[in-house]
Amino acid sequence: MCGTLAGAFMAAGLVLGRNQAAEDNRALYKVAQQVHSGFLSEMGSSGCRELTGLDLRTREGARQLYESDVHERVCQRAARVATRLVSERLTAAASD
Repeated sequence: MCGTLAGAFMAAGLVLGRNQAAEDNRALYKVAQQVHSGFLSEMGSSGCRELTGLDLRTREGARQLYESDVHERVCQRAARVATRLVSERLTAAASD
């Protein structure tokens, strides 16, 4: 999974997560689903390998990432998309 998308889920969890197991967590799941859906719509995939075309688990993949424009072209865009989507959804959830 794209790391920025995982970070967006964690941010949503910090804001909407529960403190007790018995608390309702439907608002968090709703936001996470909306963020994921929006990310897929804008980026085409939520998988790092599919987005970058590189296997970052390998030295070669990591080397290629930083020797190419993939980081600027794909990763930075993904970070902007994930940040915007989670921000929008959290703002909307706060007004519900």
